[in-house]
Amino acid sequence: MKVLITGHTSGIGKAIKDNCPSDYEVRGISRTTGHDIANNLPEVLGFIKEYQPDILFNNAWGDGNQNEIATWFVNRFKKGIMITTGSALGYAYLVEGLDGFYDGLIKQPYMHYSDTKAKLLLEAFMWKLRNRQAKDVYWTNYSLGITKTCLTCRDENGNFDPTKHEDYPMLDPDDVAKRMWKDIENKLYLEQFEVGIEQNRDWEDRNRVEVFMDILTNLEIYGA
Repeated sequence: MKVLITGHTSGIGKAIKDNCPSDYEVRGISRTTGHDIANNLPEVLGFIKEYQPDILFNNAWGDGNQNEIATWFVNRFKKGIMITTGSALGYAYLVEGLDGFYDGLIKQPYMHYSDTKAKLLLEAFMWKLRNRQAKDVYWTNYSLGITKTCLTCRDENGNFDPTKHEDYPMLDPDDVAKRMWKDIENKLYLEQFEVGIEQNRDWEDRNRVEVFMDILTNLEIYGA
């Protein structure tokens, strides 16, 4: 079984690689390996096509190119499993002002990041609706809660600092990765295209889903 992980050197990507079953062949790509997802997407797509992974962890944001990789993979490949990772940070501005939805949500300034992460959720949903009978190609999107990564836990120099925001209940990347691998082992991808992982909050899950769908269906940027 061949596994490919984008953004494998830190955060969730590194945790996925570290927890990969020993009997899998695993490769990681990022700028450190000469594959610049943000600035040289054609080269990255060419590498994925040549490597032909059985499982692609489409994890790195890549200045929004994570979405481009996602749609390219499910439309080009005839078989394979793709796991994309979304973040609650991507939805932060959508739910700002809703008390208790994500209490004390850490603010982040990247509106482009927020837009692309929210679009990724919608693209996964719409692809599943259009491809109910798609054979041998599976896409599961994980909508993660706030996780300890380089984006959420950075020092003043931009380096990863796991001690930042210790008063906020973040998810541990290893716990997230172990959950993903367990889901693959249990073949959850055969039946579920959206998986939510988050910290406990005051809102009922059903209320949260209803609000999200209402927000998505009324956003002009999605052409609704």
